[in-house]
Amino acid sequence: MKKHILFCYWACITCTAKIKYNLILLNHYFHSIFISSNTVIGNNYCLLHHVTIGSNKPLSNDAPVINDNVFIGCNPCIIGQTIITENCIESLKS
Repeated sequence: MKKHILFCYWACITCTAKIKYNLILLNHYFHSIFISSNTVIGNNYCLLHHVTIGSNKPLSNDAPVINDNVFIGCNPCIIGQTIITENCIESLKS
């Protein structure tokens, strides 16, 4: 069974996700955020609520890579072998 962190705001972030520094939440907290294993997230990123970042297959290594200085807005699903480049904005329902 994979280990994960479950916050009181219903966020699930697996311990094997590679997440760097400087998370900015903009008063949206960790409400409904899911980050799967093998996901890589760089420095200086912002997540709003209802974000899903993960694989489209169970037990797969096909996880997204999110580079530095990325803003991720409300309700996006970033699934599979997706690479989000530096200085990017990922918006609603993308």
